[in-house]
Amino acid sequence: NPGWSFTEIRGFGGSLLAWFWFTCYWASWAFLLMIIARVLWVRGKKENFTSRIAAISISRTTKLLGAGALTLLALTGTYVFYNTNILHAYQTATDVDKESARYERMFSKYGNDLQPTLKNADLNIKVYPDEQRGVVYANFTLVNQYKEPISSIHLAANPAVTTTIIKFSQKAKLEVYDEKLGHYTYTLTKPLQPGEKLVLTFKVEYKSRGFQNGGVRTDVVENGSYFTNAWLPKIGYQSRRQLVQPSIRREMGLPEKPVVASLYDEEMLTDRDAGLDFKTGVNLTTQISTKAGQTAVAPGRLISTWQKEGRSYFKYQTSAAIGNQWDFFSARFDVKKEVWKSPDGQQKVEVAIYHNAGHKPVTNTIMEAAKATLSYYSQEFGPYEYNHLTFVESAGTGIGMHAEASLITYSEGSARFEAIPEGKVDLPFAIVTHEMAHQWTVPFGFVEGAPVMTEGIAWYYGLMAIKHARGAEQQQKMLKMMRRPYPYEPIRRGEPLIRGLDPYMAYRKAPFALYTMNQHIGEEKVNNALKNLLQIHSQPGAPLATTLNLYKYLEDETPDSLRYLLHDLFKENTYWNLDVEGATAKEEDGRWEVLMEVTANKVQFDSAGVETKLPMKEWVEIGVFAADKSRRGKTSNPLYLQKHLIKAGKQTITIQVDEKPVLASIDPNHILDIEEREDDKNFHSIEMIE
Repeated sequence: NPGWSFTEIRGFGGSLLAWFWFTCYWASWAFLLMIIARVLWVRGKKENFTSRIAAISISRTTKLLGAGALTLLALTGTYVFYNTNILHAYQTATDVDKESARYERMFSKYGNDLQPTLKNADLNIKVYPDEQRGVVYANFTLVNQYKEPISSIHLAANPAVTTTIIKFSQKAKLEVYDEKLGHYTYTLTKPLQPGEKLVLTFKVEYKSRGFQNGGVRTDVVENGSYFTNAWLPKIGYQSRRQLVQPSIRREMGLPEKPVVASLYDEEMLTDRDAGLDFKTGVNLTTQISTKAGQTAVAPGRLISTWQKEGRSYFKYQTSAAIGNQWDFFSARFDVKKEVWKSPDGQQKVEVAIYHNAGHKPVTNTIMEAAKATLSYYSQEFGPYEYNHLTFVESAGTGIGMHAEASLITYSEGSARFEAIPEGKVDLPFAIVTHEMAHQWTVPFGFVEGAPVMTEGIAWYYGLMAIKHARGAEQQQKMLKMMRRPYPYEPIRRGEPLIRGLDPYMAYRKAPFALYTMNQHIGEEKVNNALKNLLQIHSQPGAPLATTLNLYKYLEDETPDSLRYLLHDLFKENTYWNLDVEGATAKEEDGRWEVLMEVTANKVQFDSAGVETKLPMKEWVEIGVFAADKSRRGKTSNPLYLQKHLIKAGKQTITIQVDEKPVLASIDPNHILDIEEREDDKNFHSIEMIE
């Protein structure tokens, strides 16, 4: 069976329906098999199966039970089949692949056709939670932004909804329509000239019907509805619907295609539809209505709300262009609102948090983090682009968040965090700083290194925001947590960071690399490089950014003496292994002389994981720590913390300190040696010598 789920917001959300019928179906089989087993059970000394069958005597009760099991099996099986094969088209994974292949074969020839750009979207959405139904009336304003006329327009509709009343503000003829694949091709009677606009009007209807093989859809439910503009048709041929896995493409007879485009594929940097831009240029106005007692939420600032005929109406409007995903909600929300003001008083942002009534405590953390990041990111990377910022709690047990332009969703698992004990990592605060960083994400191409451009840079932003809002100690605790091998195991093979694609590269190695550069050239220079990257590639007509651009701007800020480090971090799979073999101290005239025996080596790994040792002459921090008298078993702030020029192999370092030391360390903050091991050899207890 497809299982069932329960959340405080959505309740069961209809999931018990599919669970019940599937369970009854399999229970019927189990009951029938039990009856058959009872009939065939070995009785007496008959060894021959045929003679045992001949000796079977079925009682009237057994017949009735068998007939009942067969009847129940037929009824439940019929109902399950009706839902999974009649109300919904049942598709195997191979069926889905075949459809994707057919879409590519039939319509990829339109992939290079010039298409108008969506500039304004005016939506009227009606949500009917009790009926599990939604209707969208939409007007899309399309603009020809090219220097050549556009004669045809391709639309990709979602087969999971019903799309009707498609018309344009000027005459157009429907030339191609594939209902199953949801593709429309319209030829304009009068080509759309450069700079001209036209309006596309359509209606979309969604209705949940029964259940599928995987369970019920939860787009619209009694409480906690959540759907996106995936319901709505998209403009142009959708290259992202193409099959990616090489073996499946070969099986389907499709030409070879790289899983991810090369970092040097310049064609991928001119088409913003092929990249990722959190602010693609769509101004959105939404009127959304729902049942009385619920609050409907859409991207933008809430302009007005009213009641009519037992329904609640809400109107939202974005103050600037947003990206290409829009989220919509309807639930019994409470709302927490505050206004953030920029330090110079020139900008005001209304921050709204829509949340389940029983989940108030975490909203204080979210609000604090939102305002802190607005202050820091605006100062360092440029003004926040909107006068509105919305957080919405959605049904689910996870603790993650997801950011779109001006709107961030978080699942209700995040709301169950209790007050964070002092000194511990405030994970909800940290996650908000990361998601808020996406509001300043540079438009980037979907090529090698793309995850580094979004998640890696965002986590670096977040680490800096934590430091400025909560202090360096909290930042170090967050770094320590991120260095643990869960959920992303360290990888010492494969592509270098500049071409990084896997989660470890994106969520761990990339922010560590930027933090390492921060510790060597300074926060101001790293931030200046990221600011230049964002400002230059956000300009109209600018190419999408890649890690090559990131590297260049970092290189511009890095002195010649440290460019080797930038190269090692981004263009090679370089790792440093730094250990303290032993440490002694001797008191003389009220001071302590510390002798440290350290070993160091620098290695690189190729795509097969083959290790090559390299010569080393690096600036590495050396630290000496005293005991903290106020906290038993803890160390104080360092007595000594400075960079030393460290070579490969064993060496002795001599340091003078003014207090009795207890620990000696090489690279105590793991600036180079990024993996914190359980047997942390970066630290060593100091032996006192008389």
